Amino acid sequence: MLYLDEKTTAALITHELAYKAVKAAFSAVQEQHSSIFPVVNASGQIEGSIFSLKSARTDQLLGWKMGSYWPYNNQVGLPNHGTHIFLLSPDTGEMKAILSASLVNAYRTAAADAIAVDLLARQDSTVLALFGTGHQAKYEALAISKVRNLSKVIIVGRNQTSANQLAQELSDEGLTTDIKTAQEACESADIIVTVTASTAPLFESSWVKSGTHISAMGADKIGKQELPPSLFENAT
Repeated sequence: MLYLDEKTTAALITHELAYKAVKAAFSAVQEQHSSIFPVVNASGQIEGSIFSLKSARTDQLLGWKMGSYWPYNNQVGLPNHGTHIFLLSPDTGEMKAILSASLVNAYRTAAADAIAVDLLARQDSTVLALFGTGHQAKYEALAISKVRNLSKVIIVGRNQTSANQLAQELSDEGLTTDIKTAQEACESADIIVTVTASTAPLFESSWVKSGTHISAMGADKIGKQELPPSLFENAT
């Protein structure tokens, strides 16, 4: 059995590799022998702790991803988010590989966003409005920068310190950044990406320019909301 620890997988992953793999995975969903199974959500005894199992198969691969979130880990020097991938032999059910893949998962999520932008956003899109300043936000911006020539990333965040830190990290990667209000960001943006844990709309639909692409990455379960419902009245 193959085991790859976090250090190994983190050294191997790139935005280009993630883009290629996720695009292949999206295509595989359409294949006759592919299936995606219902997600299993569970919680730990620590308040706010959650983990989920997401499983799928093709005629060549069979397995699941376990994602976890323990909200107080950062207080003891551990990451709050964790990801492991388990692969079985489709012929015998034997465990073939276990991968610790927390950083890989950040790239994977961002790659899904980048694929949507690449396929759906205007080719001349250059200004990205990024809502959220948490762990995932940086990877979203960097992945999109691989598929569009970004002139600016406008950051919108609730915490000024976190927004400043994200701006510095993206600047260190060669991106031009600015920190604005939600309205200012929407009115300037060609692409809007929301990557938050919000349970209420982050902006007004009237602030969004015609032709803007939106990727809502954070609203991934019941109770979470990032977009105003009125936005869908004129959306394609």
